[in-house]
This record gives sequence, structure tokens and C-alpha cells, in this order.
Amino acid sequence: MHTNKEKAIVLSQSVLRIKDIRILLDCGPNVASDTAKEFKRWYEQKTGYATKQVPTEMFIQYKKINEKRILQYAERGY
Repeated sequence: MHTNKEKAIVLSQSVLRIKDIRILLDCGPNVASDTAKEFKRWYEQKTGYATKQVPTEMFIQYKKINEKRILQYAERGY
């Protein structure tokens, strides 16, 4: 399980890699890779454009990640 501080660092990036998705979702490499593929399909349907990258802001929306809570907990040291 990754800390909120680790997740906050990942959230500060503009694009995510598989290892970043693993941190955000507390999952293994296979689940992270599958999630990235699913995101890319969703992104293409939503925008009409294919992407090779995983933009952090859009991924947060896609997975409904509570960014504010993670940042608050990271600040408090949880």
C-alpha cells in the first residue's frame, strides 16, 4: 500500500506511467497496464483523439480519484 505522500507526488505530474498508476490505485503491474489501456479507449471515445500518454488530470476524472483528500492526508502525514 502506498502512502498519500507518494500519491501526491504522482498527482503533481502531467502524465502517468504504469508505475504511477500502480501507486495511485495500489495495484500490480498487470492491473495498472490493463487500466491504462482501458483509459486510452475511454479517452478516444470521449475526445475523438487517440493518445499514447495518460494525462493525469483526465485519469483522475476517469477513475474518480479524490485528489483533494489525498493531498490533505499527505499534508497531514498520513
